[in-house]
Amino acid sequence: MTSILVTQRPFFTGLIAFEPEGGGTRYTARALHRSAEDRAAREAMGLHEGRGRCADQLAAGL
Repeated sequence: MTSILVTQRPFFTGLIAFEPEGGGTRYTARALHRSAEDRAAREAMGLHEGRGRCADQLAAGL
């Protein structure tokens, strides 16, 4: 099941990149926020930890 949070005004833009590096792949994830308050709200919702879990699950599946 996938959940998507929809708001009237997005509070961040996510950038995700996969690039070949050596014998593997570099995974880079960035979140760009409109303000420090938006970043704090995102952190309070636990999205930072969720991104880390996503990266761990991706690595385990490769």
